[in-house]
Amino acid sequence: MPTPFAPPDPFAGRHIPTLLGPPVPPFAPASFAMLLLEQPARAAAVLAAMRPQQRAAQVRAHAGFTRFMPHVVEAAWNALIARHGLPRPAPLTDEPCIASLYDPELLADAIHDNPTRAVSLLAQLSDTQRVAQATAHAAWLNTFDYPVTTDEVFEWWAALCAPVES
Repeated sequence: MPTPFAPPDPFAGRHIPTLLGPPVPPFAPASFAMLLLEQPARAAAVLAAMRPQQRAAQVRAHAGFTRFMPHVVEAAWNALIARHGLPRPAPLTDEPCIASLYDPELLADAIHDNPTRAVSLLAQLSDTQRVAQATAHAAWLNTFDYPVTTDEVFEWWAALCAPVES
């Protein structure tokens, strides 16, 4: 049963989780440790795209798994993100999350499959959330060697929202 604060399911049967209440790590620590070892560029993109609350939860979970202090894990991950040329993520915070961002891959599917719905989803985001979503989208595309900037994502979204001339 959806809560009154959760957005409606935007992708025709696909569930997009929202972060309500205390943040939980998005990945099991052991799984994320394997991603860090086997695909560090992809792990860096995932970390750069995480909301600060999610990253803070992931740092705590990983610190418990590896027995390193959280500030050591955070410093190592920030260095990994910088090494791969991704945008510097926002500082970690334990403040409650106001609204969720959509998974970049699922949003890309929505833009392709149902552009009207994607425009509606983007319109519901605040300016700050829209910047974070565009940054996550650019980082996700960069993991596939598409050199995309956040500004280019905004240009695509603006073209998507532009009225069609007849």
